[in-house]
Amino acid sequence: MKESELETMRKSFKTVKDRSSKIKNSSSIKRLEKRVREIEKESIANKEELMDIAVESFRRNGIDVEYAKTKDDALNIIYDLLDESDSKVIAKAKSNTLGEIELKVI
Repeated sequence: MKESELETMRKSFKTVKDRSSKIKNSSSIKRLEKRVREIEKESIANKEELMDIAVESFRRNGIDVEYAKTKDDALNIIYDLLDESDSKVIAKAKSNTLGEIELKVI
């Protein structure tokens, strides 16, 4: 790559970095950060109520809901569901949950 091209890239990266810094330090972003922290605290404080609302909404929409307190509970629920349906395949979307509970591929 030519030196002039490298210099153009350096200037572009510096511009992006400078703009990013200004945005991150802007008062509107600071307000949003504060609001997000407040929402997070409220959500944690009300997690049981929020969980009930979510479960109710899922069930209203025809979705079965199971709750597992432990890894073993989760694995037992999954294995029971697979046995009941005589299934051998689990479809999952972007989630690390199956890895976190160490679901083994058989």
